[in-house]
Amino acid sequence: DINMRVICDSLGLKAQDYKSEEVVTNTEELYDGFSQIVVDDETIDQFYLDKNIFLDEFDLEDEKLSPNQYLLLSSVANPKKTCLARFEDSQSPLKKIIHTSIPDWNIKPRNKEQSFAIDMLLDPSIRLVSLIGRAGSGETLCAIAAGLQQTISG
Repeated sequence: DINMRVICDSLGLKAQDYKSEEVVTNTEELYDGFSQIVVDDETIDQFYLDKNIFLDEFDLEDEKLSPNQYLLLSSVANPKKTCLARFEDSQSPLKKIIHTSIPDWNIKPRNKEQSFAIDMLLDPSIRLVSLIGRAGSGETLCAIAAGLQQTISG
């Protein structure tokens, strides 16, 4: 709306009008917030041993990663051997997902997407989180519970 565009303009941010004819009709075109990267077993073991893992060690096939993008690292030898990580920037090692639940509300993620959402929502360094998903996939529950958790814990 016009108010949002005025605010964006005052902050030097680009904004545009909503155009109904440009609505995404194919959900495959939507950004899903994570990428899958195939690595060797040793890399996953090192990650779990709290060793620093940098993405420049891997061939990403021209995939450009964004700040705070989540990654599913899976083993080339055993695709079921995986770990979840967050990419911050190319100079920083991959971050472990440290917020694995919303404890005061006994909310635990049921899939990797909810794990990513909870980690994002509870990380004070991430100031804006946008969640998208099918109805009933937990976006609103996670967002409200994370907000209440942070309000209670200060």
